[in-house]
Amino acid sequence: MQTFEQLIHQINQQQIHPIYLLAGEEPFFIDQLTAAITTAVSTPESEAFDKTVLYGKDTQPDQLIEAAKRFPMLSPYQLLIVREAQHLERQMDALTPYVQQPQPSTVLVLCYKYKKLDKRTKFFKAVEKNGVYFESKPLYDNQIEPWIQATAQSMGLQMDPAAARLIFFNTGTDLGRIYSELEKLKIVGNTETITTAHIEKHIGFSKDYNNFELVNALADKNFAKAVHIVEQMSNNSKQNPVVVTISTVFSFFQRLLIYHGLTNKSEAAKVLGIRPFFVKQYAQAASRYSMKQCSQAIAVLAQTDRKSKGLGADASKTEALLQEMLFGLFSS
Repeated sequence: MQTFEQLIHQINQQQIHPIYLLAGEEPFFIDQLTAAITTAVSTPESEAFDKTVLYGKDTQPDQLIEAAKRFPMLSPYQLLIVREAQHLERQMDALTPYVQQPQPSTVLVLCYKYKKLDKRTKFFKAVEKNGVYFESKPLYDNQIEPWIQATAQSMGLQMDPAAARLIFFNTGTDLGRIYSELEKLKIVGNTETITTAHIEKHIGFSKDYNNFELVNALADKNFAKAVHIVEQMSNNSKQNPVVVTISTVFSFFQRLLIYHGLTNKSEAAKVLGIRPFFVKQYAQAASRYSMKQCSQAIAVLAQTDRKSKGLGADASKTEALLQEMLFGLFSS
């Protein structure tokens, strides 16, 4: 199976296949590949005639096959995109005859989001033989910051690790949102290395009051600073979703617990999935939080997560919720 980067390169080189089955839990890569295919096989002038978008929940297999067998009018290919193809899950086998003998002038893109596909079916085996299958997997937390820097570089931007971390700590694992923020930086046209100051100026994430600085305050066990940061972040809850804050703090204590358990601390960067630059912070935090305290902190965060979803608390009172979280973390 090809990687996302390999497929994008192939598509950009006009190496087009008659069928693309894009499936998996991460929608961002599916959307990006669909956009790349659209750009490669159609033009604004031909789209009205040679591009069709169907939705799985509103389409029957015979309708899809009939549409796929049409011929293009203005361009070499007819593009047929099926969004929400996961709704056709139980009827995929009905598409097998077409997939076994696809129309050469049709590019069929099946966007099978948020789910994995059963690879034991005849349909899947036919796709593997005559088309392209791509499994869109979510990135792990420790892959996000390197991905931000790599994606920024592909867009002609240079970014220092602290800036990448600031973006991650304010967006979580939402790749679509991260990409959108990087596009803002690209539009600005910075030729110098992007720092946290650039992020604050052009994106709006405060370099002083954000999840990155909150984790720093927790690592230092600086209660007053942590409370002040939470207070400032709560004043702009739209820019600082509570779910991202809880997730970020949870990841910190989870990694800190793992750090405690390492027999060879020299492997910390690799095991924790962080840059060597940040290992010192975990070493210092480990002297302030015992393994038991880390476990208790994780329990506090699990409780805070439930309350943020309205279970046993008013989820709209963000500041009160986060302050209660801090009291729990510092008393653990």
